Amino acid sequence: MESITKDVVWTDGEWYDGQALRELGTGAAERGVGVRMNRIGIIAASLACMLGTGCMDGPFFALKKINPIYRAEWKRDQAWGPTFDDRLAELDRLEKSLKGMPPERQEFWAQQLALLIQEDPSPVLRARATALISRIPSPMIIESLNRASTDESLRVRLAAVDAWKRVANKDAENMLLSMAVADDDSSVRQASIEALQQFRSADVVRSLAQLLDDPSPAIQRSTTRTLAAITGEPLEADVDAWKQYIVKNFGAGAPNGSQPPHGMTVQPASTRSP
Repeated sequence: MESITKDVVWTDGEWYDGQALRELGTGAAERGVGVRMNRIGIIAASLACMLGTGCMDGPFFALKKINPIYRAEWKRDQAWGPTFDDRLAELDRLEKSLKGMPPERQEFWAQQLALLIQEDPSPVLRARATALISRIPSPMIIESLNRASTDESLRVRLAAVDAWKRVANKDAENMLLSMAVADDDSSVRQASIEALQQFRSADVVRSLAQLLDDPSPAIQRSTTRTLAAITGEPLEADVDAWKQYIVKNFGAGAPNGSQPPHGMTVQPASTRSP
């Protein structure tokens, strides 16, 4: 491997983003994944270096097809480009590298993952990117997870539920409540309901009350389990008992945001950082 600049690497007849190559492991070049740059990109990068403005990182391989500059090369690349397993393995390597990266590199990869969630045709890769972006302390997390939460793929929406559990803030609480009520798949609704167990919030209890009348027994069971976890009440799956309890303790006389019973607060019980 021969390097001609700090951030641009030439190997096997191709130009690569050197910084991203190092973060994904030296084998990435041999597999042709992750960090390959096109001719226009390398000219721009070289000029920037020569002018002293610094080298710009190249795009994530899976995202190249959304950039018109790359579309002409994309079809030719498909004949020898990385396989699905290569791309998935690249995301696995990225996960292992993220924690040790400086903030600016984490933000770089957050941008690439956000675009992958938005544009990649593979639901498996979109789901994997959804899980990864929730581990990065980036302002892009909320927008990306909102997008994943309404993805057409069940796999991606379930990944979004798990990602919101990791984020565990008010945005997460609101979206999980929305998915619990409105998603068109029962498994997503159940996962969202059970993910709300970590939010010891009177607002969550009030919102879950409506699901006690859901026609699905599975939704009712998930709801009673979550209510038991939040309140500590041993009412098990007795829907009528839960209705009476909520009316008594969280009824119209208890405004949203008031101090609820059992020392609950309106903040999530879990404050795990991404």
